Amino acid sequence: MLQNKKYLKILLIFLFIPSGSLSQEIPTSVISISNPDIRVLSSKDFTWSPRAIYVYDDKRFGDFPLRETFEEDIKEVLTKNGFKYVDSVDQSGLIVGYVLALESSLSDMDINNLYGMNPGFIPDKADTDKYEKGTIIIDIIESRTNRMIWRGALQGMANFEVSGEERKKRIKTVVNRLLSEFIKDYGNS
Repeated sequence: MLQNKKYLKILLIFLFIPSGSLSQEIPTSVISISNPDIRVLSSKDFTWSPRAIYVYDDKRFGDFPLRETFEEDIKEVLTKNGFKYVDSVDQSGLIVGYVLALESSLSDMDINNLYGMNPGFIPDKADTDKYEKGTIIIDIIESRTNRMIWRGALQGMANFEVSGEERKKRIKTVVNRLLSEFIKDYGNS
């Protein structure tokens, strides 16, 4: 994992992600940390972590396939940028883990304690039946050394009243924005 003595590149970016209508926007925040000691990847093959995927389910999402949609979008972003998905950890050079959680399941204090970061999103007062602050964390680990290469976190408001199609669009937008710093450093090389 990232050690304290290493220099970390930390970026804090404030973004806007389209909400239920195209004219309405919801503020979000993103933070990413990369390991400056690893600039050249030994392999661009990736797979899912067997131990670091946490999706905190919430009945307000109904039967929406959150995990499947999220993984499809991560695969799409990575493969468009020179990475290749493989089925086996033994064949992969990179392992991808992630967390999808609402604040009621994973507080900012928990995120700070467990992941060593705080995206710092402070929402406006919102209708808690319709919205709740959510967090997405993506980790990319070099499988050979088990060293963290990159971690990104995004926080924003989850809207429980959008359609399944709109939710898919929002997830695609979030994944693209969250992985953009990783792609800038490691993609298409």
